[in-house]
Amino acid sequence: MPLVVLAVLSVIGGFFRPARRVRELFGVEKSNSLHHFLQPVVNAPEHAIDHATEFGLAALTTGVGLAGIALATLLYYWRRDLVPKLVGAIHPLYVLVRDKYRIDELYDAVIVRPLNALSRSVLARFVDQGLIDGVGVNGTANLVRASADGALKYLQTGLAQSYIAMMVLGGALLVAWLVRGA
Repeated sequence: MPLVVLAVLSVIGGFFRPARRVRELFGVEKSNSLHHFLQPVVNAPEHAIDHATEFGLAALTTGVGLAGIALATLLYYWRRDLVPKLVGAIHPLYVLVRDKYRIDELYDAVIVRPLNALSRSVLARFVDQGLIDGVGVNGTANLVRASADGALKYLQTGLAQSYIAMMVLGGALLVAWLVRGA
């Protein structure tokens, strides 16, 4: 049903030329937007083809479409025995079209497989495991662990006098830094 609606609307649009009617009724100068979109490229006036040629081309394309419908009706409704014979006669072409010109296989071989290999070898091993996990996550943990094991553990003595001395020293350094900046 949707195809019938589209076909009817296409015929109406082709015969009644709504773009011209909109321009005439409402004064919209560029109502045929597709023509004006392509005009810089084509550089042709709006009616470069006479109406007889335009109608002939429309009739030709309609005829080709109707011939395709008639051929499909013949092959798949009235003479179903012809399809296997036709497939056998043009088998390589049939296989090529059936397999969609092997575009999916070509895309897989040229794009998908190389990107997967790059992801496994370079991105997963070098970037993720080497840089992010090795340097970023584990490197930061190792740096904190090494500094805590090597220096920070000696700062915790449990004596209140040493903590007060560190606070006084830190305050003096802070005051000296603030006075230096002023």
